[in-house]
Amino acid sequence: MLQYGVKLKSGKVLWVAADLVEVREGVVLFCRREEAGPRVLAGFALAAIDHFGLPDAFVAPEGGAVRG
Repeated sequence: MLQYGVKLKSGKVLWVAADLVEVREGVVLFCRREEAGPRVLAGFALAAIDHFGLPDAFVAPEGGAVRG
C-alpha cells in the first residue's frame, strides 16, 4: 500500500493508505486490492478536494516533506 495525502478545501490534510486510486462520478476513491476485486477504503467528493498525491507532493514551508 502507498500513503496518499488529500488536501481538503478547508486546508486540512488527511492521509490514506491505499493500493490504488480511482476517480468515478465526481468522487476520488482510495481502494485496497482484494481477491474479490477492489475494496473502497475511503472516498472524497472532488468538489471538497484541493489536491491529492503521494507524500513527496506535500512540502512543508521549511522545505521538508509533510508526513502523516
